[in-house]
Amino acid sequence: MRRKFFFLILLLGPFIGASAFTPTSDGIYAVFNVTLRQTGGQFATKEFAARLHYQEVPITVANFVGLAEGTYDWYDFQEQGLRSNTPFYDGTEVHRIIENRIIQAGSPDGTLSGGPGWTIPDEIVPELKHEGGGVLSMANSSSQGTNLNSGGSQFFITMIPFPGQEGQLAGLDGTHAVFGEIVEGLNVAQEIGRVPLFGSRPHPEWPVTIESVKIIRQGANAQAFVPTDYWQPPTFRRGDLETRFTVEDHDDNPDTARVPVLEWTFFRDRDNHYYIEDSNDLETWRLAHDFQRAVTRQDLPIRRDIRTDIAFDDRHFYRMLELVYPPLPEPPLQGTNGTNLTLQFNEYDVDPDTVSFLPESLSFTLLSNHQGYWELKRSDNDAMRPIGEIDSYQWWNLAGKHQVTLYLNGFTGLQAYLTPTSANSGNAYVHYLSARPEGVNIMGTYTLSSENEGRTRLDQDGLGLIFEIVDTDLQGDPVTTTFEIDFWDQLRNQEPDDEILYEGGWKVTSSNSDYVDIGRLLLEFDIISGIHLQLDQPLPASGSADAYFRSGAQFETVNYTTGTGSGRPAILDKNLTKLTLNIDLEGEDSGKIVIDFWDNSQGSYESTRTDQEDAITGTVLNYEWFESDDETWIELTYDGSLLDMLVFLTETSPETGRAKVQIFDSRAVFDATYTIGEGAPRPES
Repeated sequence: MRRKFFFLILLLGPFIGASAFTPTSDGIYAVFNVTLRQTGGQFATKEFAARLHYQEVPITVANFVGLAEGTYDWYDFQEQGLRSNTPFYDGTEVHRIIENRIIQAGSPDGTLSGGPGWTIPDEIVPELKHEGGGVLSMANSSSQGTNLNSGGSQFFITMIPFPGQEGQLAGLDGTHAVFGEIVEGLNVAQEIGRVPLFGSRPHPEWPVTIESVKIIRQGANAQAFVPTDYWQPPTFRRGDLETRFTVEDHDDNPDTARVPVLEWTFFRDRDNHYYIEDSNDLETWRLAHDFQRAVTRQDLPIRRDIRTDIAFDDRHFYRMLELVYPPLPEPPLQGTNGTNLTLQFNEYDVDPDTVSFLPESLSFTLLSNHQGYWELKRSDNDAMRPIGEIDSYQWWNLAGKHQVTLYLNGFTGLQAYLTPTSANSGNAYVHYLSARPEGVNIMGTYTLSSENEGRTRLDQDGLGLIFEIVDTDLQGDPVTTTFEIDFWDQLRNQEPDDEILYEGGWKVTSSNSDYVDIGRLLLEFDIISGIHLQLDQPLPASGSADAYFRSGAQFETVNYTTGTGSGRPAILDKNLTKLTLNIDLEGEDSGKIVIDFWDNSQGSYESTRTDQEDAITGTVLNYEWFESDDETWIELTYDGSLLDMLVFLTETSPETGRAKVQIFDSRAVFDATYTIGEGAPRPES
């Protein structure tokens, strides 16, 4: 079958070279010659033509045209070599079809990850939408959440939706860059979308091959369009890679197998892209790992140890391919306090029964280490503005506009496209990475300035903070929830180069429940579990404050007091200790849990109940035994036969006392007594 296919292609070779398409207006056009099987079994070559939006999205079009014409050098991962003056798309296949929605092509190896080696920035224009059929748009891996600016060579073409399915393509807006539309031969693209499928691919007996992509420039402006004026792809070079193979014991258990570990060490520039290939014979290489360009907290360059478990055979050789990009731009107006970017959002019509507020503005302080913080102004509270950290951001200078991609702690990430109308202001188009009540794609304006308040992170070691919220339950009775916060010292086990962070402890109690929430917190911009408090300065002994609860997106007014907090509790190793809990169950039933604590935070247990005949025995997977100035509590994680629990001990004598047992899943609380004695050691394997 394959020989007959190539014979037909050779016969039709002269026909393929000639294009039947003739532009009727100025512009840049891409003419696709495709070969596909017909219902009678024979193969035919057909064409369709698309106008490219080179003025609206010049970087995206430059990348496509440069690949189609062979202007750019690209890396052939199948043949492990650099290709120069070689049209990229010739001979590739349509590798993905979503029936009645899209056909996708542009992968040299026919996989969803195939490409030329590099990625380009997303270039979204709000007026260019995925409406109807025949839209050319860039494929990318943005559906994975954080892989924005991940388009390379793959593209897709939309089909005309069936009646009632018109809105299905709208979800692509804001995520994929539209760069063209079919102006002739849409029926050919639709015919491709109807070939028999094997999963989401054309059936092996019905391949669809792009024989060539011919670029036609019509008119002076189109003739003057040179891809390298708009997008300069990276250069390729072999980087220095140190490889070390070791066999390590990962769990300190002599009875488990040791793990083979491969360690690669190389200097990683945040702006570059790295591929590691391996081979058994120094001739055939395969891609082993892909380290994409990444914004990091450290200065450049940085040294990284990359560890991964590998299935080894007799021999392996490794090499690294480094893609060297121009440095990522810094934001304009970069100064001591960074650049302040403020997005003001237009008003939107929303259902007031489902949307209680709208964001009026988002402000970002962009610092030189590609971090910073954000601040939100909402329509339902003018006094308090929730804040959080920018985990990382990228700033891109596109043709005539800017793009900033922001990954945020405590708020959905976003891409903002900024079109200047003056030196430091203009129109903004914002795409949220996660859907919000007001929508996904938002319009507004932006301003840039070098003035911002700045943030000072204080060490509040030793401070105790208590605040209360009074609410009503379903019966209309007042319910008081009390938050107790203790601020400790620096986070333990930090690396020397890490940013200094602080820890604390928290306890939440409610007047209508015996259940107590207790835990630890990491002090960054947040205080506890996404709660923001706006306290007066200098900090008084008591007062009222505005609070924002991130989980419910609600503002509250709270009363607070300050004082001396409890210090960091000690976490004790209770090896060879036995804890017996006699639990009061409902009615006349009772239960007993006997726990032997071992080293390495493990143990064993036996559980009996008066309403059950058989005892339950098993393993304590992990325990943490805490003791503070006035309290002892134990967090217990079991092997599944018992529910995980939190136990509070109140001593009445050195080895006995009262206990409160809390079940995490159900939040049930039981009274108990306890005794402490000598426990059994860990059994020998």
